[in-house]
Amino acid sequence: IQGVANGSITYEQFAQKVDVQSFMDYFSAEIYWSNSDWPQNNVAAWRSNAIDETNPYSDGKWRMFLFDTESGQGLYGSQNNSANANCFQRIAQNRDDDLSAAFTKLLTELFKKHNIRLPDESIETRYRKRGNEIVYISVGGELAVMFILTYKVDKAIAQSLRDLEDSGVNFVVRTIDPNVTQKHIAEKFNLYPRCIKVLPTGIGQICHDELTAKEKTSRAYLVTNGKLSSFANAVAGCIRIKSTVTIAKIVQYLAIIVGFILVTVIAFISGFAKLGSVELLLWTGFWCAAMIIVSIAARRLS
Repeated sequence: IQGVANGSITYEQFAQKVDVQSFMDYFSAEIYWSNSDWPQNNVAAWRSNAIDETNPYSDGKWRMFLFDTESGQGLYGSQNNSANANCFQRIAQNRDDDLSAAFTKLLTELFKKHNIRLPDESIETRYRKRGNEIVYISVGGELAVMFILTYKVDKAIAQSLRDLEDSGVNFVVRTIDPNVTQKHIAEKFNLYPRCIKVLPTGIGQICHDELTAKEKTSRAYLVTNGKLSSFANAVAGCIRIKSTVTIAKIVQYLAIIVGFILVTVIAFISGFAKLGSVELLLWTGFWCAAMIIVSIAARRLS
């Protein structure tokens, strides 16, 4: 592996020492699972020292085997091992371990042997530095088109989404664009990655079918002009109103409890004669003012 990584061993020499099909299956499985604790860790290979022509696995070639693969398939809700994580890109851009470097070189050699012309890496690097993403399209096994995509963010929508995030709202995104990932959305809109969930294609289609299903009658809880920013502002406003109502209720309950305790104490000490109409009016006015002040403060803070 180290020889392939540093270029001292060719593809043909590698194929003499390693079962190439096993190597391909091994990488396909790890990439499919998006194992984030690999290939920098948990790598092992085996071979049979005894050559037996009747046993296809006793040919003396090295084969990879899988172990400790639980750090994948969205474990702990992490983006780097979710279904939308670009594990292939992570390996291709990894220069810190020999296995990743060897895989990239072998893949390049494999493409050359099948007459698949790859674009110059310097072209990708030049365009990616500008914040663009790249998508390739092949026709009949031949690379046909390289699209350079630029994603621009609407400032009003970005601010609306941040307001929703501050109100405790999480986002579920349905897309078929492979570049639109949890990390990509978080960076573009300046959001916390954990509040974003990009649906896999299959679940996204189910979600689309449910949302587009027509009903004869339905309640309208929110009415907007169709813009995402106006919808986001409406939802954030509802959350703020709910918070204000909750705080007002707490203040009311507190006033009732404190008032009951105060009246009980006065009744036991000096009787109800000391509790006149002026005192009751001042008491009620105090708690009304407190409730209004707290409601205004809650709106300002939100």
